[in-house]
Order: sequence, then C-alpha cells, then structure tokens
Amino acid sequence: YTGPNSNGQVTLPGTGSFRIRFAPPEVGQWSYQLFVRDANGETSAPSATFECGVSSNEVNKGFVRLSETNYLRFDDGEMFLPIGQNIGWANGNPYRDYQRWLDSLHQRGANFFRIWNCDWGLSLEWHGGKYGGLGQYQQENAAYLDWLFDYAANQGQYAMLCLQHH
Repeated sequence: YTGPNSNGQVTLPGTGSFRIRFAPPEVGQWSYQLFVRDANGETSAPSATFECGVSSNEVNKGFVRLSETNYLRFDDGEMFLPIGQNIGWANGNPYRDYQRWLDSLHQRGANFFRIWNCDWGLSLEWHGGKYGGLGQYQQENAAYLDWLFDYAANQGQYAMLCLQHH
C-alpha cells in the first residue's frame, strides 16, 4: 500500500506483495531466510543479511522494557514513565483521527498511547464483527498501522498494541 494521502486514503498499486517488519533487539549483523507454505506447497527464499545500526533519530531511546525497579526503562537505561491515554480506535478515517490525536498528545507532553485491534478498528483478522479465517487479513488496516507506528516513533511516542480486545 501507498499513503496515506492528504485525504487519509491508502491505495494498493498493482497486485501487492508480502512484507515483514522486524525490529532487531540489538545492533549488529543479522541474517535471515524465509520459508512459506500454502495449499500449493512450500518454498523458500535465499538467505540474506542486513546491518542494524544505531538510530539517527534523537527521540529514539530503544525499546521499553521492564527494569529491576517498579519503573519501565529504555534500552539506553533511561527511565520511561508513560503519560498518555487509550485511543483504541478511530472515529472515522484512521489517518486523520490518529494524526490529530497524536499531535494533541505530543503538544501536551504525552509519550504513550494504547490502541486496540478490535474488529471495528484496525483489526488485522476481524472485520465488522466477523472473523475472516486464517490468511484473510485486512491489508488496508496493516498499512494504517505501519503508518501509525512510524508517525508515533518520529514524535517519541510509544504504543501499547492490544492484539485482541477480549
């Protein structure tokens, strides 16, 4: 998918492709190989490598983790005190709603929000109260989530993703 555009729409140019988002837990050289199995059989891609470096984004302090104290901490050791709210699902267009809400939270010093993958929101497998079945994913919702996580990261905001609301 490309977008969202200024109207908040995402579009599928062509037939699409399969993508994986992987966030390595540490800096260094990483290798991987993909294996895929479906009703037609199994195939694999050649193994490949990539280098994970330190982020140049000054608001990126790493992942949020548990610490030995009652507080959370970033990978760089700094304490993380989440300040924000639950903004579980959009009221209309996810792009316009979340952009407005995250901007407002950011302006008020918030650094955290919770989002639900509920069927009336940005669920990946459910739509309109119905489970589509294995492999029936809401690709448009995945595109909005990709955008949302990138947008939040650029503002130094962290998300708690609730994969299932029950």
